[in-house]
Amino acid sequence: MKALTFKVTFCLLPTVLVHVIAAQPTNSGLYDVAVLDTSTVIVVGGNGTLLRTTDGGNNWAQQINSAKTFLSVHFVDEKNGWLVGEDGVVFKTTNGGKKWLRQTLNAPELHAVYFVDLQIGWAAGANGFIAKTISGGESWQIQNSGTANGLLDICFFDADTGWAVGRSSTILKTINGGNVWETKFTGNSNLFSVFFINAITGWASHTSTSLSYTNDGGENWIGRATTPDQIITLAVFFSSEQQGWCSGSGGIIATTDGGVTWSRQASISNSVLWSIDFIDTHNGWAVGEHGVILKTSNGGQTWQQVTGQLVGVEEQQESLPLEFNLRQNYPNPFRVEEASGQATTLTYTLSRPAYVSMAVYDVLGRAVAVLVAETKSAGVFQASWNGRDLNQQPVAAGTYFCRMEITESNTHQQIFQQKKMLVLE
Repeated sequence: MKALTFKVTFCLLPTVLVHVIAAQPTNSGLYDVAVLDTSTVIVVGGNGTLLRTTDGGNNWAQQINSAKTFLSVHFVDEKNGWLVGEDGVVFKTTNGGKKWLRQTLNAPELHAVYFVDLQIGWAAGANGFIAKTISGGESWQIQNSGTANGLLDICFFDADTGWAVGRSSTILKTINGGNVWETKFTGNSNLFSVFFINAITGWASHTSTSLSYTNDGGENWIGRATTPDQIITLAVFFSSEQQGWCSGSGGIIATTDGGVTWSRQASISNSVLWSIDFIDTHNGWAVGEHGVILKTSNGGQTWQQVTGQLVGVEEQQESLPLEFNLRQNYPNPFRVEEASGQATTLTYTLSRPAYVSMAVYDVLGRAVAVLVAETKSAGVFQASWNGRDLNQQPVAAGTYFCRMEITESNTHQQIFQQKKMLVLE
């Protein structure tokens, strides 16, 4: 792990004041944006928001009926993309976002997804979770990140070289596709975004008024201050080694000298811009709280708020998932009882009949106990765990995960939720 040093340079230029107004396709918080071409854009956010426009933002269509919060979306080309979010949800599209299919990944909340081609990709999230797929998301392998800090973004240059950043200033690097992740830096703030323009030059955004910068592939990082008016950088994007943008609390800033100096392009007083993406050096979009969507067609010289209308659901995924809910176990944390009594209880709800599989796993993904394995009718049910393994031996103190997977009787589609449980000594 390396120490951060700081190099501070400011550049003041005229800014554009953007007034946030109410006429917009959603009021939900928007957390990521993917620009597919100058007209087609995907935005994702809270309350199941997954919006798609094909006319530059004049009209938007909601793509999925869901209550989940979607936190990250990534496309490898104009057709193929993935999104992830709350409760480890993963969706995939192969037609530019017209239709989304649910994929299965045993994961906590996922904050980031990144693919290098149609087959190879990674998802990262809470508790240092990283998983890799080599089958386009059909199956996933959990990787050892070496950290328990939440991971908020992930970026790969090729199938071998990648970086992940997150809470407590965590910066991870791999040079073998994630088989081994090395910690390059930790600190006190959070890192929300990481972007590499090539294998050696990259930036990471802080919950502070600076960016971390590397020119040796992430082995060493230096801090570069952004603006003198205290903008908090939450997302970073570079179209070249010299030209880049950051969005965050209060607006958008830009650089034309690789981040040595920055100037504010847009000011927003009552919103936080969580994500920014450009299709080229001219056309870019930014999204944030309260459903704010901004776009530019001149590299950020001017930004305008998108005020298009929501026109309905364009096309559903092939099979809407069965609605169900798994509540957090109670008590949690808990101790293993010496007798055979129950130590903790989980309550779950089904909207219609389904086959229910509920099991407990340790942090290495090994099955510890099976709680439910049968068909259930619609209703509210409870399952209990006495803190013992498959051989009825008390488990060691530590972190465990209860995974509930249901199979809908008509479509045979499988979906799941999981909860983290803590066993005390």
